[in-house]
Order: sequence, then structure tokens, then C-alpha cells
Amino acid sequence: MQVKLKVLAGKNSGRELPVPVKRFLIGRGDDCHMRPKSEAISRNHCAILINEEDDEVVIRDLNSRNGTYLNGERLAADQSLESGDHLQIGRLEFEVIIKDRKRVPEPVAAPVSRDESSASLDFDISEWLHEADAGEKASKKSDPETRQFKLDETDRIALEAAKQTLDSVEGIDLPDSTPHESGTKKFERPKKQAPGKLPESSKAAAASSRDAAADMLKKFFNNR
Repeated sequence: MQVKLKVLAGKNSGRELPVPVKRFLIGRGDDCHMRPKSEAISRNHCAILINEEDDEVVIRDLNSRNGTYLNGERLAADQSLESGDHLQIGRLEFEVIIKDRKRVPEPVAAPVSRDESSASLDFDISEWLHEADAGEKASKKSDPETRQFKLDETDRIALEAAKQTLDSVEGIDLPDSTPHESGTKKFERPKKQAPGKLPESSKAAAASSRDAAADMLKKFFNNR
């Protein structure tokens, strides 16, 4: 029987970690086979037990502080594992892979040293999870949105035409065409000046042009 734990998060997602011994300990303790460097995992967190005779694999929680979760439920007692089960230990998540092998006589193999048979998986799995969250954190760090009011080409031409008309009429100041944060600028009439001596026809033409231009600007700024 071959038992493996498939990593489900981080840059090593998809990597399969073998369970080479019949009593596979997971925790931060020196006697554990897999030693994740995470405070969320107890020194002796849980154990995977392989029973070749009964063709069974069991997960056992070792009174860990944060618990061991199988398929989303916290373990209250030993539970049998099946291939495809979801195992969560602290912030680490694995998929259980179990491959049965035929029970046939095998040739006697050369003696295997203790270091090879019970070699520990001593690595910082928690680092894998940090990289998995990097994309989400980066997406939250964006520059504040800024809104900038810009006149389109049509509005600019209309405003310039009105300015040229008003520039020819004495006594009216055109508001600056440069866009402001508020998007509009209040149109203020200057104080009346002493009337000049213009012919009646010139006064009428000036008044008419002034009124038309002022009306154009009023509509323009009211529509913004």
C-alpha cells in the first residue's frame, strides 16, 4: 500500500509527499517525521497509521491545540482515510492519496538503514502558503483612485468660441477654461462700470452678443 499527501496550496501545490512508515508523526517536535515550522501546529499534532494487514489507513489527532480536520470536520476520534479525503493540519491542506498494492511475495531486499526508512520531512511548509496569498495582497495594494475632469474637444471648441465673443464685449470676464477639481466654476459678473458713449446700434449689438454668449455659457456649465 502506498500512501501520499498531495499539497493543495502554495508554489508547491500538487507536490506529493510520501508517507514511508506505518506510524507517521506530524508536528514541530524533533521526533516527528514531518515538521512544519508553524506555530499553528502542535509539537505532536497528529499521526497517520498504516495497517497493512487490514488494508486500512487511519488519522489520529494527538490532543493538538488547534485540532486536525478531515473533510472540514474536526476529529473527535480516530478516523479511517480514503483516497481523495481532504486533510487540514493548522493552515496546511492536503489531499490523501492511497494506492493499494497486490499482496504477492516480494524478493528480500537489502537492509535499509533507519535514517532512510524514517527520514523526516523537515521543511517550512508554511512558506508555501505565504506565496499563495501574495497575489491577493498585491491586488489590495493599489494606488488611490483619482478622478480628473477633462473637457472633451467639442466642449473646448464651444467654450473658446464663447470666450472670443465675450472678449469683444467690454465689461464681462470669462471664467478660466482650465478644469478644476469640482468640475465647474461659478460664473461671476463684474461690477458694472460707467457706461461708455457708444452709438445706439453698437450698444444693442453688444448687449445682444453679451446675452447670447452668457446664455451659452450658462447652458454649458449647467450641463456639466
